[in-house]
This record gives sequence, structure tokens and C-alpha cells, in this order.
Amino acid sequence: MVTVKSKQSLNGAIFSGEDEIRVEDPKLAKWIIAIHAIKQVAWSIAIVVIAAGIYTLIGTGGVGAPATAGLTAAATSIVGFSGASGMIGLGLALGGIKGLKVLRNDYKITDKSSSSVTLKKK
Repeated sequence: MVTVKSKQSLNGAIFSGEDEIRVEDPKLAKWIIAIHAIKQVAWSIAIVVIAAGIYTLIGTGGVGAPATAGLTAAATSIVGFSGASGMIGLGLALGGIKGLKVLRNDYKITDKSSSSVTLKKK
């Protein structure tokens, strides 16, 4: 098991294919729990909206923030505030939608608390 305490180390652990990851950062843990709580239909719709927002921010170096705000509002109405903020925060940390998909599809939560979460590869 690898323990991570930052977005960057989570990114590295996920993309290196670690079998078990313990995330000891309250904000990251909250985002991960929110993402795993989103129902599949809502996830499918929200991921498209969030992708547009994330790539607008990444592609414009932050200049596209007004457009992203509108997209975020749309996603929030679909998956709620915590789900949308988790998707955006982790999407940016993991380099885009691919990281979000790996996190949600390839890992399951095996243990959680208010300050940490443990992920295990499916």
C-alpha cells in the first residue's frame, strides 16, 4: 500500500497502477468519496460537462474561468455541489478526465473517514 498526502502524489499513484492507495488529505478524501457516490447516469452526463470546463481552464491557462463557471453550474445541478467540486478539483489534479475515469472505474473505496480514504484496485 502506498500513502499519499497531495494531489500530485495521488496522480502518480493512480497512473502507476498501485493496487492499494491510502489518501491522507481531508480535502482529497472528501472529493473521492463524492465522486464515488455519484450515480452512473448522472456521472455519464456530468463528465461531459466537467470535461469541457476542465479543458477550458487547462487550455486557456485560467482565462476561460467565466465559461468554466457556467459549465460548473450545469454540472452542479446534475451531481450536486460536492460531486461537481470533486470532479473539477480531482480532474485538474489528475490532468483531466482520464484520471477521473481511472479513479472511479478502476478503484473502489475500502475504508473511509473524515480525513482519509483507502482505495483498492478492482
